[in-house]
Amino acid sequence: MNKYEKAFENICSIFDIYDSTYDSELKLLNELVERATPKNITVYDYLCPVCKENCRKYDYYGTTEKLYNYCPNCGQALDWSVK
Repeated sequence: MNKYEKAFENICSIFDIYDSTYDSELKLLNELVERATPKNITVYDYLCPVCKENCRKYDYYGTTEKLYNYCPNCGQALDWSVK
């Protein structure tokens, strides 16, 4: 569990005391926590696990590859470590 997930759990426990007035805000916050939590990417296809967009680019000459830490399309945090 990363620091964002832990903070989200703490916030949810505080709001559980109150009524369901803040449900939509908590859902939005949960979506942001999910985006900030790095997801593994397969190095064979280089596609974002959320939106399936390409997460690598080449320089002008097509020789140097750059791997993004975040998906340029949806903003999902990416984990390039091979597991």
